[in-house]
Amino acid sequence: VGTYAQESASAVASALRGLFNPGAPAEANTMGLLPRGNFLDRVAGSRGRIEMALVVDATESMEEQLRGIQQRLLSMIDDVRRVAGDEVYVQIVMYRDSGAASGAVTVPLGSPVFTRDEPAIEQALQKLVPESGAPYFHEAVDQGLYAALNDLNWSAGEQTTRWIFLVGDAPPFDRGFREPESGAERKYSTEQLIGRAQQLGIEINAIVCPTRAKDEEVYNEVVGLTRFFFGELTSQTGGWMLDLSDPKLLENITTAARG
Repeated sequence: VGTYAQESASAVASALRGLFNPGAPAEANTMGLLPRGNFLDRVAGSRGRIEMALVVDATESMEEQLRGIQQRLLSMIDDVRRVAGDEVYVQIVMYRDSGAASGAVTVPLGSPVFTRDEPAIEQALQKLVPESGAPYFHEAVDQGLYAALNDLNWSAGEQTTRWIFLVGDAPPFDRGFREPESGAERKYSTEQLIGRAQQLGIEINAIVCPTRAKDEEVYNEVVGLTRFFFGELTSQTGGWMLDLSDPKLLENITTAARG
């Protein structure tokens, strides 16, 4: 009960438990868009090595969700290993925007190499803290994904399963947007990102997160853009999208996690 109470504020924590924990209750099996059982079957059917890159919006509006990721990521990895075996390796990429003190993109593990070293992953999770996403609600999603696709040391070959988990509450800037005075810009097109993922054999999965109360007005104005962008990435690379901006779906997931 205590553990759930700590996680209950985070939609992402509830979703990760429902998706990956083989012992999660039956109510989590149909999370609106993704049959949990089917995903676990795919995990069980994976051959050899699994590489998972978490690409996460680390701006202030994601504070609750970042806490949820810190609480659940190691448990999620253990859940996957129970089904797929020990060859599960992880990387983390954080994206923000030009106004963030750490810059638009950071890799908290400090290396492009995928790892299964839990102390190193836990240490990296401590760096998963919110910073400013100024100057706009739109964020450098495209830059975070590009870094994950091009800068991480993905293994080649058919014996490796390659997944990106994109987690965020905001869309990228519009195609061609560039503002020299603030540094905000859209650097990479959706087609570039999809093409690179397809070339590398990487499946992009995505979670559209709810936002904090103070950002709800602007969030509601642009959440359709977030859904569209995340949906394009996932549908064109064979992945799935979980839309936690849907209040009914969010309620169902939270109830399932409580069980």
